[in-house]
Amino acid sequence: MIRAPLFVAALTGILCLAAPLAAAPDPLPGFSAPTEITNIHAPFTPDSVKIFFGRSEGTRTVTLERQTEQTRLFHHEGKLVEARVMLESEFVDGELVEITTHYLAQDDAGNVRYFGEVAVEYDGGVVVGTEPDSWVVDGPSPGDDPAGVHVVRNPAMYMPATLEVGTTFDMESIPGESELITVVATDAHVVTPAGEFHQVVQLQEDGEDDPDIVIEYRYVAAGVGAVKEVAPSKRSVLVATSFSDLHLGLEASRER
Repeated sequence: MIRAPLFVAALTGILCLAAPLAAAPDPLPGFSAPTEITNIHAPFTPDSVKIFFGRSEGTRTVTLERQTEQTRLFHHEGKLVEARVMLESEFVDGELVEITTHYLAQDDAGNVRYFGEVAVEYDGGVVVGTEPDSWVVDGPSPGDDPAGVHVVRNPAMYMPATLEVGTTFDMESIPGESELITVVATDAHVVTPAGEFHQVVQLQEDGEDDPDIVIEYRYVAAGVGAVKEVAPSKRSVLVATSFSDLHLGLEASRER
């Protein structure tokens, strides 16, 4: 799902079947400095922005991803954990269609944990609903969330501290549902209007009911995070990492 200031995706890769699977660490480490998110593949810089251009089923899309200075508290293992707030906004043909709020915190092992994602749908500038798979970890602020948001006990994995071919992790925390991610490459080369990236990690999201069905590929670059996403009916690439650089990204897009 995608939303208000931001997000992105990609496609092209092959599973390395010979590599052993490396599951995400469990149980969860502690959270002594959860808002200091320094994970190299999911860095968090408050008050920063990323802008993605793409197409979904032939229609133009723009995604704005803003890493805000806001935080929110959640319950975990009898303690309160402070999580960062990232806003992702998706526009289709210039119209706002969805804003997703992501809650992220880094554990003491360097993994970025997912404490929730709440996606609100818009039509004509008016809220018309909430994505049915929106969820948050239990916390002291239930009034902050729209009706129908699932409340879960434990956070999911957003980005492991170490990524190797064969590493798998689940970004979904709703019981009975899954968003299984597998690392299929760590040496991809990706060129976008925002720049050229080397040694990019390629992540593959498999189908919830059929692991042989690839839903999308996502590419994450060291020090930047997501730079490209590709799925059967949509594509999104990083255009700029600031509004001041947007014109450069637009010029590069035209050249391509």
